[in-house]
Amino acid sequence: MAAVLTTAADRLTGTLGCSGPAPATPPGTAPPVLEREALDPARACGIEGFAPLKASAAARFTQAATGGDFRLWSCALGATDDDRDSLVHFTVTQEPALVERHRADDKDRSALLTCAGRPTLVQVGHFFGPREKPGRDDLRPDADLLTGLADAVADQAGCEQE
Repeated sequence: MAAVLTTAADRLTGTLGCSGPAPATPPGTAPPVLEREALDPARACGIEGFAPLKASAAARFTQAATGGDFRLWSCALGATDDDRDSLVHFTVTQEPALVERHRADDKDRSALLTCAGRPTLVQVGHFFGPREKPGRDDLRPDADLLTGLADAVADQAGCEQE
């Protein structure tokens, strides 16, 4: 896949007259994606203190998350191993275009932090699908998910909440 993207980038930069070719190998700064693993209810997505499930949750959730670099981080939780049934995803990014987009986004599902002096977007979103999917009732409400994620990221990364 990296070779395909690199070739496409080379051709696009040549067509548009952009400077320089794409890198020959993908940059090593992208965090690796962890294999899908069982969810630790008190340390979801590898973040200490992040607990997205209600105390009464009975469903067995799994998670897939990138590493702990919050410049571009994401995690998906699901009640089954089938991606179609994934219920919720979390994103933390310092990408300027996405941070700017926050200003027009749903404030109940996104918040801004300041991490290492840079604005940092924290978001909670749901994959498509009916609300009645298995395990959906085991998740905390969106506002609680957002607050829990923002607090846990702020604590772990030493960020300030805006």
